[in-house]
Amino acid sequence: MLRTLRKEKRRFSLFRSLWILFVVLGFLFCLYRMSQIFKWNYSLNEPTIMEDGPTQRKSKHPKWKLWEEMKDEDERNKAIEDIGVYIANIAKNMTDVVGIKYSHKCGTNGGITTLGLEGAHFLCEPKPIQPCFFLSAGIRDDTTMDIALADQWGCRGISVDPSIDHNSHLHPLVTFHNIALNTINGNVDMLDADRNDINHWLYASVPSLTNTFGVDYIDVLKLDCEGCEMAFPRDLLREDPYFLKRVSQITLETHISRIWVDTREQLYYLGLNFALLEEAGFKLIVANVFGCMKKHEKPGCRPEFKEWGYPCGKRKNPMFPKLGLSCQDFLFIHEDQMKQRMMTTE
Repeated sequence: MLRTLRKEKRRFSLFRSLWILFVVLGFLFCLYRMSQIFKWNYSLNEPTIMEDGPTQRKSKHPKWKLWEEMKDEDERNKAIEDIGVYIANIAKNMTDVVGIKYSHKCGTNGGITTLGLEGAHFLCEPKPIQPCFFLSAGIRDDTTMDIALADQWGCRGISVDPSIDHNSHLHPLVTFHNIALNTINGNVDMLDADRNDINHWLYASVPSLTNTFGVDYIDVLKLDCEGCEMAFPRDLLREDPYFLKRVSQITLETHISRIWVDTREQLYYLGLNFALLEEAGFKLIVANVFGCMKKHEKPGCRPEFKEWGYPCGKRKNPMFPKLGLSCQDFLFIHEDQMKQRMMTTE
């Protein structure tokens, strides 16, 4: 009887040990799966490239390098100096107060227009030939420009914004997608945790989006996505340095307070927008200085903007002492490419 009890006790002890081992292994497996899920969610956000970190990729552009490729401090200083020339040239065509400055005429047998409710984004007329296509990044609550491009110009289009939900079709010709364009170090929408769950945002570059949708040419490219304008030229260098040769006009909104342009890397890529546009043959048509919200202006601007004469910081108008100049909207067109795409009115 005693021997039987001892056998049963050993058997129970072995069973208990195996059960504990099973529970421990199950717990460790759950921890592993949770870490993988967190890693996947984190990877959706465009990682910050540390200034002294390892080189991740190489530029495909024959002249301009990625910031992460530049290991020598002198090389980075020279890169900032080079893009400063382009920023200073743009600044010459901007007002140093809130206002709109027209630099050139459209040169396409048409004038300058605005489409949509707010009229914040300028375009050159006349409308392009069919089929035409547009990509609109950053629409939030205002879909009127996208719908007007479909209604009035007959263009098919893609609208993207990760911070809001819309029906999949804004218009029979326009589809909406909860996709974020890449950023360098995030943007204001990403910091608004009450409004957005950024762990579930999907990210893409402009070239990758157009490739995915099989788009060969963009008649109107609108970038109004609080920070994506810095990642845009970086992605062109990484993926398709000749992308701008397949675009007619770009309406570009820039945000340059330290909320968006705080590091030299961000400063470099902001200026690279203007460098790539000029080298691709685009010309500036309209520069609209309208300023950001008070909370976005508060951190101020990098000192280089003042050196280059680029409007940033507090307004000179005493009626608005607490508002600034750090948000601007531009219209760039490639006249030769547009003429090939325009309807003849003669």
